[in-house]
Amino acid sequence: MSDASTAVRPSLRDPRNWPMFAAMFGAFAIARLPWMLQR
Repeated sequence: MSDASTAVRPSLRDPRNWPMFAAMFGAFAIARLPWMLQR
């Protein structure tokens, strides 16, 4: 379990990665929101 493997494949079990996952999900949701509202 090295830092290289966690950097390549971040784990949801690591709380330090949660802000990154939240930012990715938030950006995806904001990008898709207008498309979803148009349908």
